[in-house]
Amino acid sequence: MQKKIQLFMEQHHMIERGDRVVAGVSGGADSVCLLLLLHEMSCRMGFFLAAVHVEHGIRGEESRRDADFTEKLCANLGVPFLLYTVNAPEWARTTGKGLEEAARELRYDCFFKACRRFRADRIALAHHANDNAETMLFHLARGTGIRGLCGIRPVTEMDMRPDEKRADGDEEGFTDSENTVHEQKENERNRETVSVIRPLLSVTREEIEQFLDARGQDYCIDSTNGDMSYTRNRMRGLVLPEMEAVNPRAAAHMQAAAVQLQEICDYLDEAARQAGDGAWEAVPLNDGRHFVRIFEDRFSGIPFFLQKHLLHLLLGLVTGSRKNVTSFHVESVLNLMRGEVGKKVSLPFRVTAERTYEGMMIYHESVICGQHSSGTGRTDRSTRLQPWSCEETDETVRTDEAPVLRIPGETPGVNGWRIRAEILDFAENSKKIPKNRYTKWFDYDKIKFVVQLRGRRPGDYMQVNAAGGHKKLNRYLIDEKIPQRERDSLSLLADGDHIMWVIGYRISEAYKVTEETKRVLCVQIVGDRREQTDE
Repeated sequence: MQKKIQLFMEQHHMIERGDRVVAGVSGGADSVCLLLLLHEMSCRMGFFLAAVHVEHGIRGEESRRDADFTEKLCANLGVPFLLYTVNAPEWARTTGKGLEEAARELRYDCFFKACRRFRADRIALAHHANDNAETMLFHLARGTGIRGLCGIRPVTEMDMRPDEKRADGDEEGFTDSENTVHEQKENERNRETVSVIRPLLSVTREEIEQFLDARGQDYCIDSTNGDMSYTRNRMRGLVLPEMEAVNPRAAAHMQAAAVQLQEICDYLDEAARQAGDGAWEAVPLNDGRHFVRIFEDRFSGIPFFLQKHLLHLLLGLVTGSRKNVTSFHVESVLNLMRGEVGKKVSLPFRVTAERTYEGMMIYHESVICGQHSSGTGRTDRSTRLQPWSCEETDETVRTDEAPVLRIPGETPGVNGWRIRAEILDFAENSKKIPKNRYTKWFDYDKIKFVVQLRGRRPGDYMQVNAAGGHKKLNRYLIDEKIPQRERDSLSLLADGDHIMWVIGYRISEAYKVTEETKRVLCVQIVGDRREQTDE
């Protein structure tokens, strides 16, 4: 068994020399087996090992007995040990969560604390093939697709920061599969992550107990394992034994099938990403989240099956995890794409999908509350300056709460963006007129008032043709099919009520340079991307 586990760990690159590992040890057979094996490996391989035990406040004296047993075992092995005591029943009442979910949430918080205490980068948990089989059966009974049948992954990444959207993992609580490696990379900005490894997934409960019996090693037995009010106990005590009566290797066969399904799922995810290239974009926000825009014209050309996979990936990107993102949510978003502009669908973790002119926007409620783009990642029309909330400096003149453009000079925006302005002699620069979305030229002598950097206001208008035709700004935004949600976050250069430039879109015809122009006001957006690309 040891050889099988070691090969499994090597296959999934679970632990290397110099790593720092915290093992979750409850005192039961599975975790005791894990502790003994990791202790032996640490001596051979040269990695740090510590153990953490969480007393959940559920089983009274029995629970405290398990804690004492585990502490003594670790002392005999010379393994550093941490004990955390929590009150899972109280946390369940406070949060309205089920007892199992509340206990799991507190348990992981303790694991994360232990990782910080020991500066560990790995959490080792004792899930085995039978746990995986029970998880697969539960998902199948509850209703699932391919992803739910993947069961528990051998290695996953978890965010240690307190957050309501954290993926708690595929433990006994039968939660959905955690983030794929691609999602983990997408979400790693501003994260404090740790690898969760499960070395025993390649062996069954029977093999574990035989290993301990051969060594004469005692372990604790949880009396609640016989309580059939717990879903996991019914799967473990009633359903899986019937399957093993048909074939004693049922759990091992299900584990092998889960591995194949994980490979298929990963392949489909990659195929969906490739098929969806150019059909969506993710815009990072200040708090590490993203909002996603989907472009209907390109998305509609993706095969329907891959559309669903791509949406599942994107929903996971916005929520922070694909946990609790079900086929029902994916179908709801697909149906929304066929609906009217402005229609919305509520999703897990306070995320909303909204039908827009161009297709769809998926965002967390923090976008509504003013959490805007950080200016990192892809910069385009969805990433806006918001000068009316910009930092104020001694050099910035304000008129009616909107900053006046410094000419020449730079005017601060937000997130590191600035507006650079200078006056040029047109005769000397007439061949350099830029064709760039974020650098524009204006006829300086046609400006009547001061140039303000602000958001939209009632009465704003633009000149839309050379003949002098005007259009209200609101009508222009509607005609351009700019989503309602984005209109209040647009940045404008304004000459009184006359909008000179909707930044990222067009300038007013009234200020365009002509053969009669003498002086040019050159305005450039500078920041993380100092030279924006041509439209």
